[in-house]
Amino acid sequence: ELVVRDADDVSSQLILLFNNVKNGNDLDNTILNLQEKFSQAISEDYNDYTNYINDIGWNLAIAHLKDGERDDAVKTLELLISHSESDIVIEKCKKLIEEIKEL
Repeated sequence: ELVVRDADDVSSQLILLFNNVKNGNDLDNTILNLQEKFSQAISEDYNDYTNYINDIGWNLAIAHLKDGERDDAVKTLELLISHSESDIVIEKCKKLIEEIKEL
């Protein structure tokens, strides 16, 4: 079954998920949701989530950290580094990985 979503729907979904991350709410479901969307965002096929790759990846990594999953956070950040086209995001990811490894 094909579900077509418009951009407003996608961004409102993401805003809810990012707020959950920020507030540490419902992390298990939020992580599952973000993992699914991050997988889509980094896939080779352009889709609704492609433009949000940096935000989704970053929030997923932070959610993992809040959930005590440092290894998963590092893996997510490394994936984001390999798929992001933003030097700023890549630098932020590298810096956070260093900080996590020092914990």
